[in-house]
Amino acid sequence: MDDGSWGLSAAEGSSTRQRPEAFGLRGMVSSAHPVAAFIGLNVMQRGGNAFDAAIAVAAVEGVVLPMKCGLGGDAFVVLHDARKREVVAYNGSGVAAAGATAEYYASRGYKQMPLEGVNFKASLNDPAAPSKSTPQYFEQFGHRGLWQLGWKAVAYHPPGTAFDADRWELYDLARDFSETNDLAAAAPDRLAAMIESWWQLAERHNVLPLDDRFRERFAENAANFHGARTRY
Repeated sequence: MDDGSWGLSAAEGSSTRQRPEAFGLRGMVSSAHPVAAFIGLNVMQRGGNAFDAAIAVAAVEGVVLPMKCGLGGDAFVVLHDARKREVVAYNGSGVAAAGATAEYYASRGYKQMPLEGVNFKASLNDPAAPSKSTPQYFEQFGHRGLWQLGWKAVAYHPPGTAFDADRWELYDLARDFSETNDLAAAAPDRLAAMIESWWQLAERHNVLPLDDRFRERFAENAANFHGARTRY
């Protein structure tokens, strides 16, 4: 996430087919999750240094990316100290601190978020383990998908268009792993049932209302964490 000195217009964003190059004249924070990046940027805007931002980002990623970072967080940092004219490397990977247990956080009033989904541990140990029976939904910026009992329904959403106008595709993954044979016209009843299941899951897991804005959503998040500092 750059410091605001560089931007991408909505028109440019909708026509971009790959991640554009980004740069900042006064500072930059990079993270796999935008919320973590915004918080790291806010730390620097409020007077923190690069290490402060890196530690904040690592801590936030433990919350917003729980499937990738534990409570202790992971961090690989390379910092150039201009005053000492030296490069410092910090490796913060590994397990969480011994005291960072579930019981510790529960004793401080933190509650466990509801666990959604199904554990796939058995599939890692047994190639013959049966696939899960519960459906798996997907949504990102209006693009939608649903896996259910070996079938997959998916809809690509052009930004700025009506969601009802999206065309759903249907694939039998057991016979068509590469998803080349769209069966939407051949099995309309199955597709309709899967679309209805998607809406039910979306409502249950707080996906609605759908929002296909991209740049605007990032700007709104930035405003929530914006600080007074603009120079570093």
